Amino acid sequence: MLSTADRLALSDEQTFQDPAQVHAIFSAMRKEEPVAWCPEPWGGPGFWSVTKYDDIQHVSRLPKVFSSDARQGGITLPDETMIRNRRGGPQEFDKQFEEQTKVFENGRSMIVMDPPEHNQHRRMVAPGFTPLKLEAMIPHIRQRCIEIIDGTLGAKL
Repeated sequence: MLSTADRLALSDEQTFQDPAQVHAIFSAMRKEEPVAWCPEPWGGPGFWSVTKYDDIQHVSRLPKVFSSDARQGGITLPDETMIRNRRGGPQEFDKQFEEQTKVFENGRSMIVMDPPEHNQHRRMVAPGFTPLKLEAMIPHIRQRCIEIIDGTLGAKL
């Protein structure tokens, strides 16, 4: 049976730093409880985790029933209380909340949109993700990775 700790671990980004742990949790979920309720720590509303391919395909085809739209109860982002609880108090809250919400201050993210709105946004960004465009990014990505690694290690590669 899935443990509460495993269910809670899916809300913690640190879990996803360990591929073996993530694989073990999702393998157990697919085997024991392919549609599992996962509570969230820090006062979050919780979420359903759907882990089998056929079930995911079914859910993705029914956005009126299984909405991603936060306004319909779908994907939600942490609110101020959740972030304050998670980060350990008000002294760290303001700076971290500001950093986490900066990405969303100019609009909604595609991840919290259902069709047809999602499809319209996807069509707008799709030209930037063609094979040729992605291939052209490789040198820049490679250079940026080297800069990051150099900064982390303090040595040139």
